[in-house]
Amino acid sequence: MQIDYYDKSIYFKGLLLLIKRDRVIENPERKLMQDVGKFLGFEKDFIQDSIDDVLDNKYLTEDIPVFSNKTIAESFLLDGLKLSFSDNDFAPEEVEYLTEVAKQNGLDTDWFASMLKSYLSHFDVLNDNSFLFIENYLSEDTSEIHQ
Repeated sequence: MQIDYYDKSIYFKGLLLLIKRDRVIENPERKLMQDVGKFLGFEKDFIQDSIDDVLDNKYLTEDIPVFSNKTIAESFLLDGLKLSFSDNDFAPEEVEYLTEVAKQNGLDTDWFASMLKSYLSHFDVLNDNSFLFIENYLSEDTSEIHQ
């Protein structure tokens, strides 16, 4: 599955809004955001500036990202969980934000709750920052992915 520029932009922006929730950007979050930005094809300087400025950027709107399809939204939520847990401190504001993303994208909140529970159960494996869900999730056979 291809991801267009619009979805790439709101994917990156949405994750920036997520790391902004607890008002602290830790090194593991920074690294994951750099990896996401690189995978999505953004320039290194743009990625770095976006991360550095996210806490004080008054022009960054708080709009909930709505993706062109549910597969991209699911990938976003899984990477969002990974990003939220990357600093070993999962803030309630992050859960609220990701739950709202699920709702706005027409995903079953029970599905998201089960993903959260699964993430908590497999934290030690899934918190390995060497992979992103978007890298593989969007290339899977989408016939078996929740629609």
